[in-house]
Amino acid sequence: MTLALQESPAEGEQDYDSKMAIDINRLWSEKTEKLSDKIKAISRGDDDFYQEGVLGVRDGLLRDPAATNSYLLQAAKFAMNNYL
Repeated sequence: MTLALQESPAEGEQDYDSKMAIDINRLWSEKTEKLSDKIKAISRGDDDFYQEGVLGVRDGLLRDPAATNSYLLQAAKFAMNNYL
C-alpha cells in the first residue's frame, strides 16, 4: 500500500478553502459588529441567547455569503428559537 503525500501550498499561498474560511470569518466579524445591538435586543440580555444569535449569523453567512442584514437577523432569531 502506497500513501500519496499531498503537496502543501508554498509559503504565502493558501488554498481556496482557507481563503474562503478567512473571508467568511471577516464577514462574520463585520456583520456581528453591525447587528450586535439588534441581536442583544432580541436576546433580551440573555448571554446564551445572544451567543446563539451570533452563531445564527455565522450559519446564515455560510449558506449565503452575500446575505442581507435582514436575512441574517432572521437566521439569528431562528437560532435563538431553536435553542429553547
